[in-house]
Amino acid sequence: MYCNKCGKYIESDETLCPECKQVQQNVSTPNVVVIERQATPITYAAAPSNKPGVISLVLSMVGLVGIFIAAFSIGFESVGLMVFASAVVITGFVISLVQGIKAIKSFIYTCKNKLKKPIAGFIMGIVGLETSAIVILYWFILAVSFAAM
Repeated sequence: MYCNKCGKYIESDETLCPECKQVQQNVSTPNVVVIERQATPITYAAAPSNKPGVISLVLSMVGLVGIFIAAFSIGFESVGLMVFASAVVITGFVISLVQGIKAIKSFIYTCKNKLKKPIAGFIMGIVGLETSAIVILYWFILAVSFAAM
């Protein structure tokens, strides 16, 4: 601390200036307390998406096209066309199955957490799953009948 009269440095516990003998008032600098706060990011609940349901439905329809190609290949007894159709059907089935289940899980999650429900995605997911199941079943029947030829 410094003397109020002469400005000489004084130890903080002394009350008398050694130079000018002035009584020092207990003037201390105020303690400044700085509270640091971290910025908390604002998080918003993600809007529910209908995307998995749409993907499931579209790929199940692609599987239907693959079934028609497979049926067409049986008429021509074309192994290459049957293999291509099988690849289309199986790939469409697997991805449609995964996305349909994801759409249903998304709907269940939003119901539990009282969020906006992706009803269209839920319905498309169920239709995609049902269509995919029918497509894969019909593909098995076509594959067995093609192998029997």
